[in-house]
Amino acid sequence: MKPLLNTLIFRLYRMEQEYLRPYAKKLDLSPGQPRILRYLAHNDGCMHIDLANYYAITPSTVSSILDGLEEKGMISRIETKDDRRSFAVCLTDLGRKTAVKWDEYLKSAIDRTLEGFTDKEKELFESFIVRAIANLQED
Repeated sequence: MKPLLNTLIFRLYRMEQEYLRPYAKKLDLSPGQPRILRYLAHNDGCMHIDLANYYAITPSTVSSILDGLEEKGMISRIETKDDRRSFAVCLTDLGRKTAVKWDEYLKSAIDRTLEGFTDKEKELFESFIVRAIANLQED
């Protein structure tokens, strides 16, 4: 039986997670934390809601992930001037160093995943994924 596209996408996702998990563990990162660090490395000082919106996860999930990163000394929450109930999320030096290490490993994982693809095929593959995501966000 030929697998459906959603099965192939799920298998690719699971295989990638299995490949990445040991290195995340080596960096003392729990599930969900690497992607948050990566976002913060490019958007330091953002708000919780920015993370939730970008990754399409609930604010409570973001808070839980941030709690873990804060306990590990990788992020700090800074009270904003406009609203004392909201906080900007900032990387610490440890968080920044960990994000750089993760990003380097992630790039090598992507290279391995797309090994044998031409540059044009890589661009097409990415464009197809972006379009499929956009199709599902239209609702």
